[in-house]
Amino acid sequence: MRRGPFLALAGALTVLLVLAGGVYAYDAARPHTIAPGVTVNGVDIGGLSKAQARAKLSRALVAPLERSVAIILPSGALRRAHTGPQGCRSDRSRA
Repeated sequence: MRRGPFLALAGALTVLLVLAGGVYAYDAARPHTIAPGVTVNGVDIGGLSKAQARAKLSRALVAPLERSVAIILPSGALRRAHTGPQGCRSDRSRA
């Protein structure tokens, strides 16, 4: 039986396991920060704490969704949609 392919496979698996262990050790050494390069919907949160990341994501992603939107219907009626903790509601008025 040839040992060449077996040794090559065993060596490759060993290298992969060592690399995985290194990545795990690096991540475990920084338990209170998010890994560099992590983005959420285009917002970079790498290197931030959980609280900092939550605040940054709230400013960047949630705040724009809480603004009202004006909609002008073909009849000329103006409708505003508002969002908030109670959900979505709309007001009706003439333009």
